[in-house]
Amino acid sequence: MKRPSGEVIFSNTDKMKNEIFIPIMDALILQLNKRKKAYTKLCDKFGFFSDFENIEASELRKKALKLVEYYVNDLEVEFIKEIVQFKKYIIHFPNETKNMQGMLKYLNHH
Repeated sequence: MKRPSGEVIFSNTDKMKNEIFIPIMDALILQLNKRKKAYTKLCDKFGFFSDFENIEASELRKKALKLVEYYVNDLEVEFIKEIVQFKKYIIHFPNETKNMQGMLKYLNHH
């Protein structure tokens, strides 16, 4: 509806939608996109641990090297060899321990 001055008058529903609902949805979308970006970054660094037994050794070396390069003060180059060796070690784990939580529990008890 318009006033004679040309100003648009919104119904209560439209006013609520324009002033409250849409800004909340915009803020929600913005925050979800920020979180998605953060989780994608995290997954790019550490995601290979969740598919440890299926990843090829050459790809595992590349992923481990990326971690060594990123955490230069925390990881040494030997980490690359150790992670490949660990992959060979977990092949002998029971099937129920093939996920990250299962590997941790298995290693803590053995």
